[in-house]
Amino acid sequence: ACGGGAPFWTTSHRMVVDGSERWVSIDEAEHEDDCSCDAGARLTAEGACVKCITEGVECPGGGEVVILPGYYSDTDFSVYKCRVAQRCPGGPPGDTCQEGREGIGCHACMPGMTDEDDGRCVPCTDKERLPIIALMISILAACVLAYWTAERGSAAPPAHAALLLSISAGLLVALMQQLSVLSKLDILYVEPFDSLLRVVQMVTFDVEGLLHVSCLGRVPPAARFTAKVCGIFAPCLVVAAVHVVFVTAKHHGRFRERRPTFVATIGTFAMVFYTSIVVTILQPYQCNRHPNGRWTMSHYEGVICWEADAGSDHRTMLAVGFLALFFPVALLAKMFQASCKFPAALVSGDRAFAKSYGFVFFRFRPHAHWYSLVIMTRSILVAVVPIIPGAVGQVYSLQLVLLACLVTCVHYKPWRVPLLNVVDASFGGALIPVMNIAAVGLPNPNLRLLGWVCVITIIAVVASLLAVVGLALLRRFGKLKKPFKFFLCHSKAEAGAFARWLKLELAACIPAGQEVFLDSDNLESLNCLLGYVAADVEVLVVLASKSVFFRPWCVGEMTVASMNGIPSVVLELPDFVRLEAFTIENYETLVPDLKGVCVDNGIGLQSVRAALSAFAMREGIVVPADFVGRTMAALAGLLLAGPSAGKVIAETKEPQAAPRLGIVRHSTF
Repeated sequence: ACGGGAPFWTTSHRMVVDGSERWVSIDEAEHEDDCSCDAGARLTAEGACVKCITEGVECPGGGEVVILPGYYSDTDFSVYKCRVAQRCPGGPPGDTCQEGREGIGCHACMPGMTDEDDGRCVPCTDKERLPIIALMISILAACVLAYWTAERGSAAPPAHAALLLSISAGLLVALMQQLSVLSKLDILYVEPFDSLLRVVQMVTFDVEGLLHVSCLGRVPPAARFTAKVCGIFAPCLVVAAVHVVFVTAKHHGRFRERRPTFVATIGTFAMVFYTSIVVTILQPYQCNRHPNGRWTMSHYEGVICWEADAGSDHRTMLAVGFLALFFPVALLAKMFQASCKFPAALVSGDRAFAKSYGFVFFRFRPHAHWYSLVIMTRSILVAVVPIIPGAVGQVYSLQLVLLACLVTCVHYKPWRVPLLNVVDASFGGALIPVMNIAAVGLPNPNLRLLGWVCVITIIAVVASLLAVVGLALLRRFGKLKKPFKFFLCHSKAEAGAFARWLKLELAACIPAGQEVFLDSDNLESLNCLLGYVAADVEVLVVLASKSVFFRPWCVGEMTVASMNGIPSVVLELPDFVRLEAFTIENYETLVPDLKGVCVDNGIGLQSVRAALSAFAMREGIVVPADFVGRTMAALAGLLLAGPSAGKVIAETKEPQAAPRLGIVRHSTF
């Protein structure tokens, strides 16, 4: 019996069947030479037939082993999956690479050869030097242009058109960087999307193929990675050289004075390519598992990961990446420090600070000046996703990051140009369905794991809804502080500056975690205005100027406060004129725009008249005409004293119950 009766042995001949050679089993073989491994089994070095269960391997019979296209194997039958399937046409072990290729996964061209689109490598020519020259010229031109732009910039926000141009260009680069991360996930993309991802990889400094490094000879992976990391800082060196020449020639060596221009230029480069910087630095931590159980780097497939006896390349690259990681971390810390300092610097008029960090803060609305931290955090999280083992975890994690950023953008509307809020949200919203479609290419998906992912997601959604319900109940029946201590109801044309000054005084004294609501700072949508008054405000402060009671939205704020029992106080400005009964009775005729506000917000005219009558009878705090700075501080003190001091006037039925508090001079406090 063949093989001494061991399993997977049979008798077979190789014959031509339907025009192709195949192993065909035969009965009653007469010679031992007819013994061979059965189909689905292979012959080991010890002469035994074992089941052929390795991924990427086909065993047609007769002990023959064929490596399938898209896989690589050396002569010791250790199978690797190729990152680019075109490079590995398959064949017998040890001969599975395209022409001119070598190494694990057929990742490298032989020295003196360069890549072709079909996966082959061809001899280098003189034209391979042109991309290197073009790249150097592009870096120099970009550095000079960025420096010139920063030099011409002022300490004030740029014009609308300039903001629209610069921010939209930055968002486009950010989108390309996020797309480049998709190419590093364990997903089998199809054409033409796969080609698109290979093109956008250049924004992540993945230019080794473009520069034809193999034409220079056999460069070790550790040296190539170290050169790439050093290349991240090349623009900084070029900008430094331009700065030295420019300041020396034009500003007579006043380097301290011109330092903000240098900081702004370096910061602009770092912020625009922040995702690419982090992705590049983290490359040594991005490894893929192969059918033979070994791990290799995603980008440098010839480097074995996490094995001490596999050479020093990976350890060297890990050390270089760890040291380089200090740069993006330090930049994030610096932006956090600058975000904390921004409000004080803005108030004090620090022009050097404004010019140094204007490239960050002038892109955003004042209430969202910190949004650069969100963008940088997103970049770090997106760059970490390819490190996660398994395609399911990568796709799910990336979608969570994109969804969180999308919700943040929609909620805060951070960009100074409103159109760009729509553009930014659209970019994030478009990438999520792209990821869902790409998930079709997941290799060998674990269906049970996918089921648990769905269950956990639904549980998280339900838990978040229950948390919102609990928060609402706590706000309604508990003693949870409302977000806004005061709401400043005012006419912008008559009391806008007064309201701004009063907010600054109050904001310096109110409890931590609360704010002073001023519509120009805190209002995101006019449709939400009266909702803030009803649910999120502790005290309504009416800045009673000449026409405040004739402003439909101001009257709406007073009415909602009255309907919901919100304590209120009236500050009677010098031009204030108290309403008469005739005006209140005919108010809808005198102020026809009121009807639209009432209809849109479910307010009845009777409620409006009742609120106006209450405010008309109410005595308030009289603000003198000879108003000075210390008077404002004293006025803020009265408001902060609260109802317990008898200064805040809640709604009452009798006007005599509300004391009149007149400020004649600031010395009376």
